[in-house]
Amino acid sequence: MEQLSTTQTSQLENPGSQTQTLLQTSIAAGHLGANAIEYSKEMSDEEEHEQFEWASQKISLLIETLKQIPNRKRVADIGCRTGGQAAYYKAQAGEITEMHGFDISEAPLEVAKRAGILTHVWVSGESACPVEDNFFDVIIAGDIIEHLMDTDVFLQELRRVLRPGGYLLITTPNIAWWWNRLRLLFGKVPANIASVSFRTSLDPAVDCKHLRVSVNSEWLYLFAQHNYECVSITGYNYPKLLRWPFNFFDHLLKRVPSLAHSNLFVLRKPLSQSC
Repeated sequence: MEQLSTTQTSQLENPGSQTQTLLQTSIAAGHLGANAIEYSKEMSDEEEHEQFEWASQKISLLIETLKQIPNRKRVADIGCRTGGQAAYYKAQAGEITEMHGFDISEAPLEVAKRAGILTHVWVSGESACPVEDNFFDVIIAGDIIEHLMDTDVFLQELRRVLRPGGYLLITTPNIAWWWNRLRLLFGKVPANIASVSFRTSLDPAVDCKHLRVSVNSEWLYLFAQHNYECVSITGYNYPKLLRWPFNFFDHLLKRVPSLAHSNLFVLRKPLSQSC
């Protein structure tokens, strides 16, 4: 019988080492952005609470959308970290019997397990999703796709593991947000856009972690290329982001998806497709 090498033995004893190696390689190649390692760290309770409060409008929108989807028994949250939001989705949306959570590191997933989340390590957009074909009824990818280099692989894998007739809920910033249009008029870069560098930027509105930020028409074209049907697009904002009176206009203009800060795309895998 062939003996395992020291490296292979180490990987069997510590399966997470393979993921960490892939993560480090990906970061070195710039595939996850310079600050992607931050997403592999466990958040404190205070940090998670702040994130929850900041994204409250998006979370509420996702829950209301989930409630409208029939047969939502098996749901996945991509980029779940410690599982706080995933557990909240399950509690508030109802009818969910299995809530799965995916993240790039084992550490936060250990916390998610204690919250009753079925966890999986996955460097999304860089490797195959570790579940079988046609597995999920609904997949949530909240503010994930803008961080990925290979969005095509990401969408292909999500379609593979989504059952025919299943739903993919994607949220992502909108580069054509009305505030960004004003910023450009005054010679400022749009907020949330990828920087000229993975590591640094002059303007604090730039997000060095973002790689893919675009307009709705480009996203819709990409989704169609991967055989997703777009059911709806809903704009939303972050109420604490702008000061008065700009936050008032932001509240009004979020109703127009092309002008909203971010959008929720509700996508459906056709019934005729098995994978």
